[in-house]
Amino acid sequence: MKNRRIAVIGAGVAGLSCSQKLGKAGHDVTVFEKSRGLGGRVATRRTPDGLFFDHGAPFISNPNYAPELETRLTGDELVNVWQARPENAAYVGVPAMNTWLKPLAENLTVQLQSRITEITATEDQWRLTVTRDDGTNSFENFDQIISTVPAPQAMELFGALPGFTGVFDKVEMTPCWTLMVAFAERLDIPLDFQEAPGPDVAKLMRNSAKPGREPLPDCWVLQATEKWSISHLEEDKEAAHQLLLSILQDIAGFPLPTPVYKTAHRWRYALTKNAYGVPFLPHPDGSIYLGGDWLLGDSIAHAWRSGSAIADALIQTD
Repeated sequence: MKNRRIAVIGAGVAGLSCSQKLGKAGHDVTVFEKSRGLGGRVATRRTPDGLFFDHGAPFISNPNYAPELETRLTGDELVNVWQARPENAAYVGVPAMNTWLKPLAENLTVQLQSRITEITATEDQWRLTVTRDDGTNSFENFDQIISTVPAPQAMELFGALPGFTGVFDKVEMTPCWTLMVAFAERLDIPLDFQEAPGPDVAKLMRNSAKPGREPLPDCWVLQATEKWSISHLEEDKEAAHQLLLSILQDIAGFPLPTPVYKTAHRWRYALTKNAYGVPFLPHPDGSIYLGGDWLLGDSIAHAWRSGSAIADALIQTD
C-alpha cells in the first residue's frame, strides 16, 4: 500500500468521517478548517457565561441513511436521545451537538482557522495555499485532495478544473438566519420543539431542554425559513436578531422578558435544495474527490455517507 499524503478540506461531518477512516488505514491525512472548531454546521455557540446554543444542525434524525453513523450514535456516551419530537426521536450530542465529533479528530493533524485559497498543480502533486486567520500564508503539497465544503465554496476552488466544469450548475444551496436568545426564567411556551410555528420560522427549539443541558437560563434557537433568510440575506447581525426576536414574541403570544443573551448567525450555505445525487465526484485522474452533504441531501447522515464513501473508494485502490 502506498502511504499517500492527503489533504481534507473541511472538518465537518463529511470531512471527519472520511479523515478518520483514512487515518486508520495508514494514510497521512491533514484536515484544514477555516473555522475555530470542528463540526461545520454541526455547531454549538458557547458564551463566556457558559450558555450553549446548537445553532447549526440542531439534532440528528434518520441516521439509518448511514448505518455506520447509526451504530456510532447508539453506542456513544457523548450522544443521547431527545424526545421533544415524539413522532421521530432525534439524537443530540451531550453536552453540545458537536461533542460527539471530537473523538473523530483524535490522531489526525487538524489545522483550524486555515482557509485554502488556491490550488495549483505541480509535476506530480497538488500545491495548496493555506491562508490563516493571522494573515500568514503557507504552501503544502499533497498527493490527493478531498473537499467536503459546501458546493459554492468548492466551485471557487475546483470549478475551472477539467472534469468538474459545469458540475456545480446542478446544485442549489439556500441560506438560514438563526437566532440565539436566552432568558433568566423559563418562558411559558408549552412545546420544546416546533416545526414551522409561523410563516417565517422553519424550526423553534428550547435548547436548554435537550439532554445534558442546564435548564436555566432558558436558551432558545430559532431558525428562519429559506424565504425569510434570502430576503434578509445581507442584513447586519444586529438588525437580524432584533427582527427574529420580534418573530419569537409573536409566536409566544406575550411580551418577552429582557434577554440575558441574544445574537444571530447567518448560515450562507445552510441547506441543499437540489442535490447532485451521488455520494462523491472524483476527478478523472483520481487525485481530487468532491464530497459533502450537498451531493446527497442536507442531513448529517448524508454528510457521513459521502465522507465515508470517499474513504472506502480510496482504500479500495490501495
